[in-house]
Amino acid sequence: MAKGSAKKVRNFFVKYKRFFYDNRRIAELLGLDVSDVRYTIRDFLKRGELEVKDGMLVYVERERRDFLLDKVWRAWRYCPVWTISEIAALTHASRETVGSYVKLYRKAGYVEKVGRKKINGVICNLYRLKNRKIRERPQILNQRKLKGVKQ
Repeated sequence: MAKGSAKKVRNFFVKYKRFFYDNRRIAELLGLDVSDVRYTIRDFLKRGELEVKDGMLVYVERERRDFLLDKVWRAWRYCPVWTISEIAALTHASRETVGSYVKLYRKAGYVEKVGRKKINGVICNLYRLKNRKIRERPQILNQRKLKGVKQ
């Protein structure tokens, strides 16, 4: 699949909301390959972003709560030991946001500090998850009280 085709198709349906279920016509309008559009629409249908109603593709706006926090959690699980800067770079989040998540999950007992590391002349704290086998991100009760963090 061509890079960015899903984003183009999603933006198309956000703009038009409803469109005929015709992959060839959508591909022509967007300037994409028909197979890329077909695979993208198939994925959107599986995920529930699109629905078929009366022969039309209808865009269903889905709620994307805690999307960034889920990305940070997956990055924590992927890396055995990490710094706040490394996770911020992996998830495209700000260091402040990742730092507030680390603080929150440290208080809850899921993240622990394991040492320090010198990177480019700056000493950074090293962290890790206490149990990397936890697949689903734990829901923390006071999670919404993070100041200045957009979910």
